[in-house]
Amino acid sequence: MWMLCAALGCCAVLLSPTDGRAQAPPPNSGPAYGQTPAYSQLPAYPQTGAQAYSQPGVYEPGPIAPVAGPVFTPPPAGPVAPTNDLQPQSPAGDAGANTAFNSNTVPLPGASLPGAVDLAPAHVFTSAQIIARVGNETILASDVLPQADEYLQGQIAKMSAEQSAQITADEYEKQRWFIAKKLLESFVETKLMYADALNAIPKENHARIKQDLMEKFEKTQMKTLMDKNKVATRGELEKKLVESGQSLERQRQFFLERAMAGSWLYQHTRENKEIPVSQILGYYQEHIADYEFPSKARWEQMSASFDQHTSKAAAFQAAAEMGNDVLRGVSFADVAKKRSNGPTAATGGERDWTTKGSLKSSVLDEALFGLPVGRMSPILEDETGFHIIRVVERVDAGRKPFLEAQIEIRKKLKEDNQKRQETEFVAKVKQRTPVWTVFDDPSVTIPGAQQSLVGRPAEAERR
Repeated sequence: MWMLCAALGCCAVLLSPTDGRAQAPPPNSGPAYGQTPAYSQLPAYPQTGAQAYSQPGVYEPGPIAPVAGPVFTPPPAGPVAPTNDLQPQSPAGDAGANTAFNSNTVPLPGASLPGAVDLAPAHVFTSAQIIARVGNETILASDVLPQADEYLQGQIAKMSAEQSAQITADEYEKQRWFIAKKLLESFVETKLMYADALNAIPKENHARIKQDLMEKFEKTQMKTLMDKNKVATRGELEKKLVESGQSLERQRQFFLERAMAGSWLYQHTRENKEIPVSQILGYYQEHIADYEFPSKARWEQMSASFDQHTSKAAAFQAAAEMGNDVLRGVSFADVAKKRSNGPTAATGGERDWTTKGSLKSSVLDEALFGLPVGRMSPILEDETGFHIIRVVERVDAGRKPFLEAQIEIRKKLKEDNQKRQETEFVAKVKQRTPVWTVFDDPSVTIPGAQQSLVGRPAEAERR
């Protein structure tokens, strides 16, 4: 079972001024706060209920279909031609490219998991098996599965021991391949751009490009890889990578392909055209509601909670004393830190920007946006206690003018155009490049190809 949890909350009060006996305030300090409440004069305050917040989403697994299907074999495409001289060659001792997937931390089909169900060996993909072809380029299981496992293990780490104990090997593998399928989309697009670049770039330039990118890899990626894998030496990194079915040479190749693919895509889709003002204005007018904003205010609060005092009268007395201390010259923050029971008493009663209508209490909302800036409210009551607030700063509702909005609109339109061009260029390259993945083969049943319990990994979204 997989669960995403979200905690929502806000502080809200229902307030109304009360009448009370006044003290003579210091000169120019405003009216003093009454010492005892005149309860008979208090209006009947309606009770406010909590807002209906959305509940945490619970994702329940669907029925787990039995894993069935033949052992995956590459499609009958004939002999595969060597890629090119940009393919790094594994030196002696650099294992991993043809090593069976054998992580010490990642459960495999049939692994010893609580309630695990042994899967037939026919369904175990080794790291050297090809799961996609893009032209003459190949994508191995070891290229994709480690990332799928990393994401899946991260989700398991967030679960309770009881929840994780319910995951069978069959269910784990189902989720693993669902995630792998999403990740594979990004791998395929990278291979498409990489293969297209290789076909277009003169072969005499390949060696120089490779040398430049490998030098950049050593300068920019090695430390990152070591930090990520928590190792101190290159030898330890090699060993850690091999344990997960990878190798340092494969990491170099990934970097080479991503760098060339990104550069090739940018060259063919970079947006240099200036967005006309008429188009920007049209977008602004069509999305005018997006540029409207409600009133908001920063404020301070002192509270005397009923549950922190022996009686309602005692709570009112505490609130009155806090208000009079401020009128006598003590800072609002010092009084709040020393005597308030409010939620932000420790920080001097400071409340961050609050938009109109966001509080549960309509009375507090009205006071917050009705009081003059800088003036303290009278003593206000709600179901939790007595409160005194002061508005520090307020911004009235309005609309961002076009002159201010046009910069972000221009940026958005350029980004939209860029994405559109990228999509069109990738589709164009796909038309001239044969692409095959294991998920396209109807004779192969892949666990997790149809559904998932965990959703889409972030890497698959950044396509």
